Amino acid sequence: MTTTQQNVPALRFKDEQGEDYPGWEDRKMKQIANISRGMGLSKAAVKSKGKFPCVLYGELFTKYTETIKAVMSFTDDNTAITSLYGDILMPTSDVTPSGLATASVLLVEGVQLGGDINVIRLKEVNPVFMSYLINFCKKAFMRLVTGTTIKHIYAKDIQHIHFAIPVSQKEQQKIATFLSSIDTKIEQLNQKKALLEQYKKGMMQKLFSQQIRFKDERGEDNPDWESKKLEQVASIYRGMGLSKAVLQTGGEFPCILYGELFTKYAETIKTVLSCTNDKTSVTSQYGDILMPTSDVTPSGLATASTLLVEDVQLGGDINIVRLNKGINPIFMSYLINFCKKEFIRLVTGTTVKHIYAKDIQHINFSISASQKEQQKIASFLSAIDQKMESVTEQIKQAQTFKKGLLQQMFI
Repeated sequence: MTTTQQNVPALRFKDEQGEDYPGWEDRKMKQIANISRGMGLSKAAVKSKGKFPCVLYGELFTKYTETIKAVMSFTDDNTAITSLYGDILMPTSDVTPSGLATASVLLVEGVQLGGDINVIRLKEVNPVFMSYLINFCKKAFMRLVTGTTIKHIYAKDIQHIHFAIPVSQKEQQKIATFLSSIDTKIEQLNQKKALLEQYKKGMMQKLFSQQIRFKDERGEDNPDWESKKLEQVASIYRGMGLSKAVLQTGGEFPCILYGELFTKYAETIKTVLSCTNDKTSVTSQYGDILMPTSDVTPSGLATASTLLVEDVQLGGDINIVRLNKGINPIFMSYLINFCKKEFIRLVTGTTVKHIYAKDIQHINFSISASQKEQQKIASFLSAIDQKMESVTEQIKQAQTFKKGLLQQMFI
């Protein structure tokens, strides 16, 4: 037996006559759905082409979002579990609890569903609406997670979770359609960002291989590029001191810790986000190029950021590339990132990887002899980055907007 909730969401849709829909009801998962589990299928059985579309549990983390409209993998194996339109898929095991509390609604039928997937097959509730509601109720699922190294969540437990659900299927549909439209916008913005990233990568290839050249003010060719070792165009220093413990909101000195190069900054640093009251022995100059000296992955070490701020305190585990006159720092930062493979070859270490100044100083670069051409390349690539930053900000705003709506639309 169900009871109508006295509380209703702050934000609701009206019916066709502009009247309120009926109230919301408290329902257990087992009242509105049957829960089964995927079966079979290993990575070895997955193909780019095959007789049957399929979904493996690991793909729910990497390939799919809240709504699956197209399946990307195939197999020739026919498992015991085949999807129906509207099945909601949730992974049953992961290394983190939060990964298990994630639902994807499958808007494709006839899909083979691999093991370690909870398959929630709804009876009457709108599946897209329910997928959003499950993801909104993430904490309720996380409380049911068991296990130490590998976490698990079982159907026998989640079937007892309570949800507040609109009595009217039309209201469910309106909520689902509205939230789906926001996700479509976010998806379009993500695609736009991906295209810009692809365009930038292609243009860097053409610019730094000199397939595309800028002309001078008279429309003439600029001088040929020259081969230079890093030690010929820069001095390399290392940051010193500073730990997370000395970061201070409103501190006297702006500062950068090496870990922030991975999480807070891109190729160009125009604003420093952290401060400290501790003064190190290494203070930045305008145009310093910063590279982390240690990380758990080699690729992280082959990343350069140009610091367009002076008098910044630079913490340990940072290689500081200080350029000689005649080399544009933004141009050089892009060039270093383009030559990522040259740096990765020099990485040493097992669990923690390292890259040292004594090694990178011998790397050869092909560098434009014209400062004006360097500036044109830097400005061109910076313009692409500015467009990507703008799209990234739009994505964040849309995600924040969606989060706020969910809070108002669900109890």
